[in-house]
Amino acid sequence: MSFDGDSSQGWTQEERYWPPGGHVDPSSTQSVICEGCRTIWHIHNDLAGFRKQCDCGHWLEIPSIDGQGAALTTTDESNGAGTTSNPVVPMSGLPARRERRQNALVPRTRDGHLVPGVDRRAEAHEPMSLTERAHIPVSERRRQFSGIFLELGLIALAFFGVPLLPALGDSNMDVVFSWLPVTAVIGGLVIVGVASISPHVRKSDFKLGKFEHWAEALAATAGFFVVALGLMSLFEDRASSDEFFSDFSLPVALFVVAVCPALFEELAFRGAVFARFRHLFGVRSGIIYTSIAFALGHGQTLGLPIHVGLGFYLTWLRHRSGTIWPGVLCHFLYNGSIVLWTMA
Repeated sequence: MSFDGDSSQGWTQEERYWPPGGHVDPSSTQSVICEGCRTIWHIHNDLAGFRKQCDCGHWLEIPSIDGQGAALTTTDESNGAGTTSNPVVPMSGLPARRERRQNALVPRTRDGHLVPGVDRRAEAHEPMSLTERAHIPVSERRRQFSGIFLELGLIALAFFGVPLLPALGDSNMDVVFSWLPVTAVIGGLVIVGVASISPHVRKSDFKLGKFEHWAEALAATAGFFVVALGLMSLFEDRASSDEFFSDFSLPVALFVVAVCPALFEELAFRGAVFARFRHLFGVRSGIIYTSIAFALGHGQTLGLPIHVGLGFYLTWLRHRSGTIWPGVLCHFLYNGSIVLWTMA
């Protein structure tokens, strides 16, 4: 089978096949012409509805199986009769960067064939299937893990680096504590910036959610508070906590210890971090990894067990409710109860 271009210009169009590696059965392909270099691509129907980048750099729109488009006339070498091939859809311009990344790279095996059972890339807010994770391109895997380290690094900077900024001018830790209300807000703004640019965080993550999840958060707060009191009475010296809060009035202490952590830690861990972990590792592993990161973010203290448990529950609640707000309430009430008990 041969294709002739515009005879008035003397073009002879090159034929290419995808997946590469030789001739593809014409009955299972669609023919798409590149408007950039006039190359005719015979593309397997498994790529219907996706985009393919030509060697010249232009992007091809591959129609769905039932899509409509202009037909390309071909000449059958056996009898010379003109026949109509699969629809030809011209390239419609370079797609948006995020959309191109989601649709252009379809998971493939090492020999270039489509991965069975995977007909599209998982969206950024969806967990990838085991098959897709097993065949994710190395470049995409590196990009995803770079995103993890970048987000965790910025979160660590917000929670640990920003509060220490006043120490640059005065090494006295009393100065650091006195600036905590300000540095807590600054660090929170860094977290807001991280979440706003994350491709895994959606507006629907901030819906109000169902009443049952809010009620559950209230009940869980009471349980965690009782467990915390038991651990504190067994392992912690209350005098050290009293000394920490001695320089703060009750409203300021609640703002620094309850309000800011409830908002910004939930946005960081249950928002950006969990969404990325869930996409890469699945729901169960995403909950576990987020819980560990949350606990380690509070330091390796005697409170680590309860931080792991609290982090696990808050992430699980976030997944089931589809929103961070019930977790924000639980986090605020738990931390606020600790403050009130300590300062009483």
